Amino acid sequence: MSIAAETTPLCPVTGEPAVRRVQWVTARLLTDLWRVAFNVDARGSFAGIERFGLWESPTGLYFFDPPLEGDHEFYAGLNAGLKRRRLLTRNRAREEFATAAKHIPSGARVLDVGCGYGDFQRSVPQADYTGLDPHFAADAAVEGVRSETLDQHLVGRAGCYDAVCCFEVLEHVRDPKTLFAEIVQAASSASACRASRRR
Repeated sequence: MSIAAETTPLCPVTGEPAVRRVQWVTARLLTDLWRVAFNVDARGSFAGIERFGLWESPTGLYFFDPPLEGDHEFYAGLNAGLKRRRLLTRNRAREEFATAAKHIPSGARVLDVGCGYGDFQRSVPQADYTGLDPHFAADAAVEGVRSETLDQHLVGRAGCYDAVCCFEVLEHVRDPKTLFAEIVQAASSASACRASRRR
């Protein structure tokens, strides 16, 4: 089937049509790779999908279509697999944390989306930290981590943050453009936050 005869997906970041399909990848192959590499069962996240197209956007970004997010069981299994291989540890020093922390002034209200265990909080002790992670919040060892998505958290809190961070999150979401828009809502204006708190 030619690219003209099949539905061309849109780039998840720019919204522009893909310029080419690079290849097809079966869900079975991806399931086997997750199982072999991390002992993770991804079948629930791929339910009903037989294959994925790997596409190139006009910007050069490669993406899979259809876009899917892993379910809670997938991330719980991935978390356990990363811990076994010592690739995910608490108190993990990450270079991007140090880089971001340089831009966070004392007293700033910081929102960390997809925060995992909330490790970034240790890099910004001068800040009022809130972390969001519906998959790992229960195991977080720091205060301020909530088991919520950004969409859920924004109810009554739009415009409440001075800085919003996402570390290794965008590649895990179905719709990065919507997440970008929600990030802007979270940090848009302190006056909006004060108004919502009065209600």
